[in-house]
Amino acid sequence: MKNICFASIPGNRCRILTVKKCSGRTCSFYKTEEQQKESLKRAYERLRNLGKKEQEDIARKYSRGKMFWQEGGDAIDG
Repeated sequence: MKNICFASIPGNRCRILTVKKCSGRTCSFYKTEEQQKESLKRAYERLRNLGKKEQEDIARKYSRGKMFWQEGGDAIDG
């Protein structure tokens, strides 16, 4: 398992936060790729347990109507 943050990009930058330099493991948002996948898996499970109307409302508001959690994927790219 890699111990680099899932959000790190070349140049010691972060694709999530607007910081000039990645602070590595001291960052409160730091997660490995594996930890991020597990976090998304739990979030998708919570979303799948909501009622259909609630899921539709969330999808419309946050993901252009797309219900990623119903598609069987483990992660959202981008």
